[in-house]
This record gives sequence, C-alpha cells and structure tokens, in this order.
Amino acid sequence: MPYLSEFTEYKRRIANLIVNDELCVELITGKKETPLPAANLIGRNIYLYDYIDETIKDAMVLICIEIDEGYYTSPTARDFDLHIYVSVHKSLMNYIDDDGKGQIRRDMLCSRIDSMLSNSVDFGFQKVKGEKGYRIIFSNDFRTKDMVYRIKDWNVSGNGLDRDTYK
Repeated sequence: MPYLSEFTEYKRRIANLIVNDELCVELITGKKETPLPAANLIGRNIYLYDYIDETIKDAMVLICIEIDEGYYTSPTARDFDLHIYVSVHKSLMNYIDDDGKGQIRRDMLCSRIDSMLSNSVDFGFQKVKGEKGYRIIFSNDFRTKDMVYRIKDWNVSGNGLDRDTYK
C-alpha cells in the first residue's frame, strides 16, 4: 500500500538493514566489533537521498539510497527503481579480509547489500529484482557503484491490488 510519500520510510528500512549488519558496518567504518545497530552512521555515512558532497576529502565510505518513479503498470500500480550508491574513497578501496586475501572494499559492500536485498520481500513492497548497475565518478577521490533494483507493481492507490489482473 505504499504511496510516494512513504519513500523515506522504505529507504529508512534499507538503511537500518545495513547498520544492523556486522560486515556492512565493518566495511563502512573500518572497525571490527562495532556495537550494532550502528545507527550513528545514518546521516554521516548513509544518506536517504543521493548525496555526495564534492568537497569531502576525508577517506570514508558513503552509501546513498534513492527511489525513482517508473511507469504505471495499471491504474493503481507503478514500477520503481531503487538505487543504492556505494561510494568509497580511493585510498580505502583495497581491503584485506579475515583470510588475509586482498579484496575491493566497494565490491565486498555491494555484494553484501545485494545478498540482503535481492529477491527479498521483507520490506513491505513486492519482490526486489536486481537490475544492471553502473559505475559512477561523483568526485575524483571517490569510486561509486550504482546498484539498481526494480520494484514491480508497487501499489500506489492504497487499495487492494488484484495481482492476477496485471501480469
């Protein structure tokens, strides 16, 4: 039953998923055993809108969560695209995991978030389907991946939706 006005609530749910995950928090903060939930990351490292300050020079990890409206699939439903931008300062891209293997921090974080979101129905909207993502350069100091997920047939009317009618 989501309305456009509820976008922030759904973005907040995704942010809470991230700050309650030990690996995500470790990759964002660079510290092990940070007490969970690490809610203080929201507004500092995790934003509920597409925010990357071009003046930031500090080595840090940033995540932005955004939702774009798509086409109507029926009189009462629309598709939406969920974007999760994972931005990592270039000095933090390399990461040594617990096995002593060299990894790419941004890729590890994207993989972890993807494993929590893909095909999930736990957020109050229909199945989340991963789409083609993109690499973006918002700033010369940060490397960003735009992870894109399609949310199909989001009910925008508040009325019950007969899903069989619009397959």
